[in-house]
Amino acid sequence: MIAGSYTALRIPEADTLIRAHLAEIRDAVRAAVPPRFHAGTVLFGGYGRGEGGVQDTQHGVRPHNNYDLLVVVRHANRLVQKWLRRRLGPVSRGLGARLGVGVDLSLLPDSALDSAPAQIFWYDVRRMHRIVDGPEDLMERIPAYSQQDIPGEEQARLLLNRATLLAINRWILDVHGPQATPKHLRTLRKHTVKAILGYGDAVLLAAGEYEVSYRAKPDALARVE
Repeated sequence: MIAGSYTALRIPEADTLIRAHLAEIRDAVRAAVPPRFHAGTVLFGGYGRGEGGVQDTQHGVRPHNNYDLLVVVRHANRLVQKWLRRRLGPVSRGLGARLGVGVDLSLLPDSALDSAPAQIFWYDVRRMHRIVDGPEDLMERIPAYSQQDIPGEEQARLLLNRATLLAINRWILDVHGPQATPKHLRTLRKHTVKAILGYGDAVLLAAGEYEVSYRAKPDALARVE
């Protein structure tokens, strides 16, 4: 787990707002998931790494990216998990509407932590996350894989995923061309950046120099070059 700012720019105003948002998310999850099933709520992704994006708006600095959270549950069989997912769906949508930023709540049985495979996602989450609710050491249940344990198939999967984003970009340009809307342009930029970063991650993994933090990736790439 990490501490400090939630954003890459370390703006106090943004951190204050994000903390308030996370408190509201924590309370909403507690209301939806009975205590006997709730093991913890974990923030991952950009804000979990302390590298989330922000944007200036007429209402001040606001989060730019979605909040990505794992809602970890215990003593929940498949039927209970299905019931909890149905409860969390409206919670996620309601939070997004109130907070003005997407809130993705992914239900995860706690047993999945112990058996998490050697994949980029689990490698990243174990090392950089924020506990929104629950025990501080919850994610230490994920096996402490080294990057050398991550198979080459993960690099191929990553590159295939990012190539799909570029194919979507090509489709947007072919269909909309000069009539592309601001929303289309934002999608094009987002997909292009993800593709560049994904390629860089694949290179770093192949070289044994992978870094979770985006702040550390430029130096790692320099070592590879």
